[in-house]
Amino acid sequence: MVAVTALPATLIVGVVTSWSLAIWTDILPVTPFYLGRNYRLQVTEKDVAGVGFQSRFEISRKNQPRAAELFKRWYLRQAEERIPPRAKYFADALGVGFNRIFISDLKVRWGSCTPKSNLNFNWRLMKAPAPVIDYVIVHELAHLIEPNHTRQFWNIVSIQVPRFSWAKQWLREHGDLLETDF
Repeated sequence: MVAVTALPATLIVGVVTSWSLAIWTDILPVTPFYLGRNYRLQVTEKDVAGVGFQSRFEISRKNQPRAAELFKRWYLRQAEERIPPRAKYFADALGVGFNRIFISDLKVRWGSCTPKSNLNFNWRLMKAPAPVIDYVIVHELAHLIEPNHTRQFWNIVSIQVPRFSWAKQWLREHGDLLETDF
């Protein structure tokens, strides 16, 4: 018998998939990300509709087989509530307007800006720290002023998000964590 007292959260998150949640939560603590932090996941006998969150995640045991789907829905709702007001705030600061915001499961990007001034964001951004989310939002809005990644573009971004280099680096180093089911 092997005793496991603690494992790095990145290892735990990396191995958890929707089909293995039931097994892993009985053996190891599962710590899903939200706004750049790990939170514990409690599997409960209570009847929890979807995913609950209050200082930790909560899901009912009967919903474990649907955990990946339920978490995706929860993250989508969070993105739909949090990203549009931040986009409006930064759009006003930049003096630009956008048409619509779409939150979806973008396969190769964290965000994009269309020629029709629509903004697209990946729901998985809700797992990243707030300054990273702000950086992605400003990055896409800056394309409404300067479509290319020129010096002017990066100056626009840096005025709104002074630590944008840190945010870019965080995505490079930790973006794979956002791709996990939890």
